[in-house]
Amino acid sequence: MVIASATEWVFNDAVQFQLSILLYDYFLTIDLEVTQVWNQRLTTTSILFLMNRYIFPLYVLLGTVVISIPLNDKACNTLGHVSGILYVSNSATILLIFTVRTWAIFMKSWKVLTTVGLVAVAKLAMNIASFTNVTSYSANLYPPICYHDNTNLYFPASAYLAISFDSVVFWLTFYRTIRSTIEMKRIGVARSLTYYILRDGIGRLSITILYLATFQPPALLMISEVLYNIISNVMINRLMLNLRLVSASHMRGGISWKTISEPSYATNSFIGNLGAPMMDHSAETDTLDVGEAQSLTNVDE
Repeated sequence: MVIASATEWVFNDAVQFQLSILLYDYFLTIDLEVTQVWNQRLTTTSILFLMNRYIFPLYVLLGTVVISIPLNDKACNTLGHVSGILYVSNSATILLIFTVRTWAIFMKSWKVLTTVGLVAVAKLAMNIASFTNVTSYSANLYPPICYHDNTNLYFPASAYLAISFDSVVFWLTFYRTIRSTIEMKRIGVARSLTYYILRDGIGRLSITILYLATFQPPALLMISEVLYNIISNVMINRLMLNLRLVSASHMRGGISWKTISEPSYATNSFIGNLGAPMMDHSAETDTLDVGEAQSLTNVDE
């Protein structure tokens, strides 16, 4: 009973923490969103950004309602299924964004797209299977919470597919960007967001694998999921906004027009800035590619 109450308390605080961070980041970046998304032509990238930007907060908001207001079984059943739909939709958006971005930085390699895409499709299919496995939700008046009795038969496979997708995307990105990160540090360029992604990504994967291997308590899982979900959501929003800002700056002859050529990726009508490629290195030179430096250094906050 004590363990259950403690877990419930951690869950409540975790949901409130997510909502607070989302609201804080929203107010920090709303001006950039208006100028770079709402005032620009609507593209597939814009739609993906808006889905990632607003579906996840709705999902978190529903979680806040569920733990704050006593509900009956009918209301719980409705909110539970809506929450599941939002979760699957947000998951599909994130998987698509990371798949396309990884494909782009490998110069649109179809081998990379196939590898990452297959893992993403498998993960999404498992998420959908987990969602459809839940047939109904019931209400608990105190503490207020909605729950379901269905055993998630797909959880182990879903968890391992999640870590597999994260690992594939991270190590491919690590392989593609580590050289530029080292070179940028050597010539004294300020640390970019990529540096912190590479540094913290290794720690994140290590902690996740350790959790899966040692079967830690549910409260630790909740804290871990909250941190990973909120960091991923905010990072994707910042990445996409800054890529659009960089593109707009170059189109106006902005920040680095003397050293960096016109970004051809900005004219792609389907994936837009999300598909910004990193120019490939030749085998004969150790010179930092300026196109890659652009993709890395201009994603800073």
